[in-house]
Amino acid sequence: MAFLKKRFKIILIIVASLLLLITIAGTWVATHYKSVIKKELPAQIAKATDSLYTITFDKVSINLLSRSISLRNAHIQVNNAVLNKLKADSSAPNNYFDVKIPKVKVKGIMWDEAVGGKGYSANDFIISKADVSIFKLPKYLSVNDTTKRKQNKTQLSISSLIIERSNAKYYPKIERDSSAIHFKNIRIALNNWNTNSTGSDTARFLMAEEGTLQADTILYNISGTDYTFISERNRYSSYRNRFTAKNTQIKLKISNDEFFKKAPVQTEIYDLHFPTVEMDDIDWHTLINDKELRMGTVYFNHMKVNVLFNRLLPENTKSKMGNYPNQLLQKLKLPLYIEKVYLNSGDITYTEISHRTGKKGSINFSNANGTVKNITNIKSLTDSNNQCIARLDGKFNKYSDISAVFNFTLDDPKGAFSVNTELRNLQGHQINQQSKVFTLIAIKSLNMKKMTMELVGNEDYAESKFVMLYNNMSIQILKDESDENGDKKKKGFLTFIANNMLLYSNNPMPGKETRTVDTYLKRTKEKSFFNLIWKNIHQGVQNTCIRNLSIIDWMKKNEEKALDKRNKGAKKVFVPNK
Repeated sequence: MAFLKKRFKIILIIVASLLLLITIAGTWVATHYKSVIKKELPAQIAKATDSLYTITFDKVSINLLSRSISLRNAHIQVNNAVLNKLKADSSAPNNYFDVKIPKVKVKGIMWDEAVGGKGYSANDFIISKADVSIFKLPKYLSVNDTTKRKQNKTQLSISSLIIERSNAKYYPKIERDSSAIHFKNIRIALNNWNTNSTGSDTARFLMAEEGTLQADTILYNISGTDYTFISERNRYSSYRNRFTAKNTQIKLKISNDEFFKKAPVQTEIYDLHFPTVEMDDIDWHTLINDKELRMGTVYFNHMKVNVLFNRLLPENTKSKMGNYPNQLLQKLKLPLYIEKVYLNSGDITYTEISHRTGKKGSINFSNANGTVKNITNIKSLTDSNNQCIARLDGKFNKYSDISAVFNFTLDDPKGAFSVNTELRNLQGHQINQQSKVFTLIAIKSLNMKKMTMELVGNEDYAESKFVMLYNNMSIQILKDESDENGDKKKKGFLTFIANNMLLYSNNPMPGKETRTVDTYLKRTKEKSFFNLIWKNIHQGVQNTCIRNLSIIDWMKKNEEKALDKRNKGAKKVFVPNK
């Protein structure tokens, strides 16, 4: 028994001695590794970036048992002397960055590799609460970069690379411009991340087998405009090749009144809201390697689009030539291909402030659904299929079924297109308020069974086959003055003349054939794509419903003269309170 006790004491002494030796050795090794890290890490950063970046940090902590290292207050910043030299040689990178990291932790480090010069490996690399600023340089500082970069033979392998609770700012225009794109509360997770001898691998996502990128908020005060872009809960997964976002909005930073007071000419205000956006089958291989954005399907669910146009302002004389949808796609610098876009349960409202009455009138397209196929500006794709087809349907002003098919020729420099549209079962009360605001004509009664238009055109003109079937049409012509109740006074005699001598009350008239109309309009260069379509519809309606257009032209000229006379000497109110 005494022998066993003595033996146990000997074991305890040996274990205690070993622990003491391990502690002493661990302290020495830890101190040794700290000196290695303090020396090696800045050297490796400089080597990997051709001395463009430097790193500093306050404190290094090492745990030998878990083989982990922690850095406090690390700061990676550009070496201004090197950057200025690259600028002078026009060989600077397109972007440079500044990174501040309160804490970096690396777990499961393979120490033998760290001192053997073969490379570095670890289980986890965690960056917390980083603050990243990325600055874009002008193109002329980098266009002549023909320098062959040295290959970095040091290999780095990490099982899980995590960036969490971090923020970033990207300055897309000029250095430290106020219009930065903010990415708030970023989380990036990359699995099996590693470099190879060439520093890149086209089969990997950001040098990882797979990864996810998330940002709670993306915010951008769009440079040179009064608009802001905001998007929440943004997430991309390389495993599913899917991007999703919630509550994406493009809207004014200022009030409508302030915007119109600043606007020198007639212009629109856009307010766009996309509650959910989904993009599937994003090909990140071509995006990273070929700088082409290709994807399968895009979904816009329950979107709301509001457009407000102010005609009280002076007319905009700036040319809009070359701005048709297919022409804008041709001008896009980023090569793009989207196989199909789905629009689900959208709502689109166009409102105009009339120069005749100073009031607002709106038209609405609700429950809008549709698809757009083959959106691309990549020549190899347009060579095989140069047609982009959009099919849309919904409700016009709540009750009437409307559908349209747009066909855009993608490679035509003049923006060739066609539109086939159909509107069914429209009643006079659905457009009466708008007609009174825009034309000082009240729709007393109307039952329009169907309207169809088959239109073709380009940036120079548009023509169509137009048919409108209706009955029981009658109107009231209003004066530009109100009675004691605030309603516009009526021009009784002109109303009688219009209903009995100028208008066809039906199409077809009893015992007559259906009247069809061929419209044709040259494009006004200051007007938009949709204005040309609207003008053809307007011409079709006029030629269908009016017996003698010369009398209408005479009435319009007299009305315009009277309006000009009233406006002379009067101060214009750009945004009415009504």
